[in-house]
Amino acid sequence: MNVVIVSSVLLLSLGAACLARVRSRHLSVESLLVADRALPAPMLFILTVGEIYSIGSIVAFPAGLYAHGVSYGYWFLGYLVLAFPVGYFVGPAIWQRAKKYNACTLPELFGRHFESVTFERLTAWACVVALVPWGQFQFIGLRSVLGTIGLSATPAAGLAGCAVIAFAYVALGGVRASTYVAFLKDILMLFAIATVGVAAMCAQYKLPVGHAGTTTAMPPLPSGSSLVFAISTILYQGVGFYFQPSVTPYLFTARSAQVVRKAMIFMPLYMLMYPFAVFATYFALRSLAPLPNPNVVFFHVAATLLPS
Repeated sequence: MNVVIVSSVLLLSLGAACLARVRSRHLSVESLLVADRALPAPMLFILTVGEIYSIGSIVAFPAGLYAHGVSYGYWFLGYLVLAFPVGYFVGPAIWQRAKKYNACTLPELFGRHFESVTFERLTAWACVVALVPWGQFQFIGLRSVLGTIGLSATPAAGLAGCAVIAFAYVALGGVRASTYVAFLKDILMLFAIATVGVAAMCAQYKLPVGHAGTTTAMPPLPSGSSLVFAISTILYQGVGFYFQPSVTPYLFTARSAQVVRKAMIFMPLYMLMYPFAVFATYFALRSLAPLPNPNVVFFHVAATLLPS
């Protein structure tokens, strides 16, 4: 059954990418990379939040709360809250520079601004290096998801499979395909988090009076050096969020600078799903036996509370 569900989702995502191809009049380099700089605010919103709220929302956030307590929540939510108002002012400026230099990638933007091919190549290598740990985190989350549903695979096989699927998306519709796939992914992710969160709340209120306290000890609140570390990291990541190579190129796809501003206004709405993830994590801490692997806490709660 799990294989059927995963296969169905993959086929739906490929169908969404095919739909993006139908909507594209041509597939030039500019169309593939920046969607001809023609995306309206709703599509830019979906594309960008699809990148920001990825597997970390369903794996890393509950796992961090479970293992490290409230201090992790301060950091995770704090830098996102700071990033959006920064992006409201920085995002349009980035789009204007990309439009001015007709840049389709971040290295092109830097290289043409500073009129240096060498600097462009250095930026490209820096982006590759920066994306390695980000990609590693994505694969850790993906392996946790697949392992939970009994579809474990070797790292090489997982990497090859993801590469083939990603290439199919790009070949079919370029960045527009990513937008359509992000819409499908967001619907499924929001539904899953909200469903498990509501189930956790209902189960929590049904616990008998005098139920034994927490099964897993709650980590202490941040203080001292841990609090300083959290705040400094929030400032660093919040200010630099829209300069990272996994996010910046999506701003190039907007129709105008005003479209970027409109999309930024609604970015925080997606954070409404995090209370449901908190409810699920709190239920695991209070009512379930300790887990050796925090990365599977959300799926463990889902398997416990939802009908099989």
